[in-house]
Amino acid sequence: MLDRAQLLRRFAAGAAAAPLAGLLAERAAAAGGGGDFPPHPRWTFAFISDQTTNPLLVALQYGIQDACALVDCQYTWSGSAIGSVQEMQDAFQKALAAKPSGIALSIVDPKAFDQPVARAMRAGVPVVSFVTDAPGTSSNQRLAFTGVSPYAVGYEAGTRFAKASPRGELALLVGTAPDDGARARLNGAKAAIAKAGGAIHLTTFNTGDTAYDANTRLEAWFPTRRNLRGMLAVDPASTLGLGAVMEKYALGAKGIRAAGFGVFPAILQFVARGGLAFTIDEQPYLQGFYPLLQLFLYKLSGGLVAPADMRTGPLFVTRSNVGPYVNTHTRFEGSSSKQRYPIA
Repeated sequence: MLDRAQLLRRFAAGAAAAPLAGLLAERAAAAGGGGDFPPHPRWTFAFISDQTTNPLLVALQYGIQDACALVDCQYTWSGSAIGSVQEMQDAFQKALAAKPSGIALSIVDPKAFDQPVARAMRAGVPVVSFVTDAPGTSSNQRLAFTGVSPYAVGYEAGTRFAKASPRGELALLVGTAPDDGARARLNGAKAAIAKAGGAIHLTTFNTGDTAYDANTRLEAWFPTRRNLRGMLAVDPASTLGLGAVMEKYALGAKGIRAAGFGVFPAILQFVARGGLAFTIDEQPYLQGFYPLLQLFLYKLSGGLVAPADMRTGPLFVTRSNVGPYVNTHTRFEGSSSKQRYPIA
């Protein structure tokens, strides 16, 4: 038999639970039993990129479009095709003047966007960064970053490469005028290989401006390196030239290992055929999809759901997992505009 204290505790628990259960039931009924968002304005979010015409960002724009379709919003796309800070500042000012519901910005300069972002935040326009978050953004008021650290990508690639090729000459390949991302990947790979120690001699080789340049220069250079055991490219053009040379001269069979960066179809084919040990996918689709959803939820919740940093990679594409890349064409990799499930 229950004593008086036990009965009172049970009664109190039941009394508290009843209103809560009723409230939950009421909310579920109001929502129709589903997770649909309530009616809301068709907000417009401005995306400002430093690489507006880069084919690697086709998948990123598909990610933005799919997120917009999911939450019934829209977006604008502007910035600079050549990484011009001035052009991006002008695009930011124009976007802000149009009173967007939020802004996603590639921060390519450690200080140039501090004041523009601060103006936007004061005006009640939330700002997040995507793809690029320049060193020094601790002073920037942007709410969150979606993407990967190129230095960290280079470091992980260098660590993996040094472990597989622990002795001899390892060459890091980079274009003549590397962008900030390629330069940071190069520095990360250098640091990782230096830390690995061992009997490694590290060389940096300049591959020129295009994939054709990289091919031509590598063909003339590699026969002069008697102890060459590996080549790691840190940008897509260098990777394309490297893959072509590896296949043409069957360098893998001669004990030379190669790897690179980017998911262009030709690069993925080099991986599939074994010419490249791996290439790096930074998941650009997610770098568009996540910022749009974060800005949407920030608006929908009145700021209660705050954006958070989202790491989108790197994903190492090897011969063991390259199949879905080369056997299908999808929006997720920018190789098709069509929606399809299953993807195969």
